[in-house]
Amino acid sequence: MLEVVQMCEGVERESLLDLWRAGSLNGANGFVARRRGEAFVLSCPEHPECILLNRAMSGGGAANGVRWLEDAVSAFAEAGVSRFLLQPPPQTGEDFEHQVLEHGYQRFRRRWAKFVRRRQPVARAATDLEVRPVEDRYAEDFARILVGNLEMPPLMVPFYANAVGLPHWHGFVALDGGRAVAAGALFERDGVGYLAGGATERSHRGRGAQSALLSARLDLAGRLGCRWTVSETGEAVDGEPNHSYNNMLRAGFEVVYSRANFVGPARKNDGGH
Repeated sequence: MLEVVQMCEGVERESLLDLWRAGSLNGANGFVARRRGEAFVLSCPEHPECILLNRAMSGGGAANGVRWLEDAVSAFAEAGVSRFLLQPPPQTGEDFEHQVLEHGYQRFRRRWAKFVRRRQPVARAATDLEVRPVEDRYAEDFARILVGNLEMPPLMVPFYANAVGLPHWHGFVALDGGRAVAAGALFERDGVGYLAGGATERSHRGRGAQSALLSARLDLAGRLGCRWTVSETGEAVDGEPNHSYNNMLRAGFEVVYSRANFVGPARKNDGGH
């Protein structure tokens, strides 16, 4: 189990490092991705409202929970970030989750389910939209769809647009009459694929775009030699179902663990993904 956890956390971490490097090619600044002791920390002081850009996760070490928390909080203090998302390394367990609460942090509204899928045949998903790999002319649309629908600030558009065509990155769009209306990203390295974001414009939801984009990315991951494909999505909460969760299960993914999320200090109207 520990090897699976390290694989899942590791490929997500590497994708984020690559994405941050891609954004810097376009002059974006204020974004930092780095390892700090036991923690891997993303910080963006210019956008404190977006906790997805201000969060700490496993740094790939031995996962000493107390040390991880100290390293994460210290990194945010140095960056001038006062509100952030804490995603403790899964192997620290429930006892450490209680310790985080005792330090004054609060549970985020959703836990994140982490999924894995062994390489296996991919069933084609039905849609009336045209699914195709991202070309340069669609790079900006690809990025805009992901950033806008995943509630990230517009400054993230260059990150995703610049990732198109880089080693290890692959993008797909779904077109309606030549117009991009949905997007999905795949990152792959060392035989592991990672579904690095997917979104559909509100006007075109319910037409099978995400299922088709999921199938296209899984098919490509298999052809690239990925033995495993990894993803995550928020777990459903009362009044807020998550259709992505069921899409993953239908596509042959299995839930391998649930990652806790904490925020602090507390604020009203915390967003969720």
